[in-house]
Amino acid sequence: MSKEKKYKSNIDYSSGSKLIKSILGGFFLRNAQSRNSILYLLFLAVIGIIYIGNSYYADSNIRKIARINKDLKELHFEYITVKSDLINENKPSSIAKRLEHKKIIESTSPPYKIHID
Repeated sequence: MSKEKKYKSNIDYSSGSKLIKSILGGFFLRNAQSRNSILYLLFLAVIGIIYIGNSYYADSNIRKIARINKDLKELHFEYITVKSDLINENKPSSIAKRLEHKKIIESTSPPYKIHID
């Protein structure tokens, strides 16, 4: 015979409270089948933790993408506003109004070529 003591589980796990008492009391570990499945349970726990962490990471990425899209929309609206302001400021009539107080006026005669012989 082997020197290892073999414990037989005499606990009926049909009710939930008895199962919890056996797990917390350590009787659960005396069962040979449960000792063999501890590594499997630890593996499942690690996989569960990785799954939860992955879902938190995905949620944070989704929030980051939403924030970047919002910033992109704001920058696009700002671009359109600045572009329209620039177009309005570069019109000849707008330039003439800004230069009036400096006594610079728009020429009424068309430009002509100077020929040097």
